Amino acid sequence: MSTYCAAQTLPSIIFDNDNGVSNESRSIEKIETELLKHDSRSISLGWRSSLINQLTQLSEKYSSQGWDGYEALPISKQSLVSAGQFILSLPDSIETPDIIPEPDGEIALEWRSYPNVVFSVSTSGGHFAYAGLLGKGRECYGTERISNEIPETITHILTNTFFKK
Repeated sequence: MSTYCAAQTLPSIIFDNDNGVSNESRSIEKIETELLKHDSRSISLGWRSSLINQLTQLSEKYSSQGWDGYEALPISKQSLVSAGQFILSLPDSIETPDIIPEPDGEIALEWRSYPNVVFSVSTSGGHFAYAGLLGKGRECYGTERISNEIPETITHILTNTFFKK
């Protein structure tokens, strides 16, 4: 884990099960199973249901190499699963993020509050990479290991900066 902060501070997801045998494959399959369990509780997901639906659409739209007209990689299955797990763990009290495909095959969730506030969390190879401009003179960035819960550093930024009004 590395962190830096300046100043004070589905409807459904369709998975293609490859039946892998590595520990990583089993972990991804476990996460997939949990996400699919949440599908049956779509009413309780509220705005998360819409985001999960957007993830599904994004995975289909950006599934081929070069989707950006250049060399962009397809959205990775691991990134899709990690982003889905992250969305399902978001607190109810925050604003809904935008979902953004990245050319390296990862997915970012981004919050904006104008004029000087933006925060982005990207799933990146077993880690959440985050960066934000949280107002004049307030920068925040770092990495946190992906786990079953959103890291406290990220939760703190989201709940204190992007709470629903």
